[in-house]
Amino acid sequence: MKERSVKEHINYLHKKTKELIGEGLSVREMVEALKKEGVEEPYAKTLINNVLNDDRDHNNSLGLLITGIVFFVGGLAINYYSYQFAENGGGFYIIFWGIVVSGAGMIARALMTWKK
Repeated sequence: MKERSVKEHINYLHKKTKELIGEGLSVREMVEALKKEGVEEPYAKTLINNVLNDDRDHNNSLGLLITGIVFFVGGLAINYYSYQFAENGGGFYIIFWGIVVSGAGMIARALMTWKK
């Protein structure tokens, strides 16, 4: 029988944990099932927590992506209209690049979280 690499084994345990969560088992039942796979109790609890956090982060990434797009596009629009106002006799031009950079950062974080 071919032995799995460490990465394959970890991926298998994450997949198994996700299946157990999907079955609606209690934490105690999931820990017992993972112990049968040769996982010690503290690591089993860590696995369950990590899979739940990954699912939550994945679900929250869409909201973060939308917020990032709104900030990015809104920041560009504010900069553009501020420039137009100044050019048409408004007097001064205010640069709001922090909003644009924050939006870009949110978009990047959302995409990295989604891929995870």
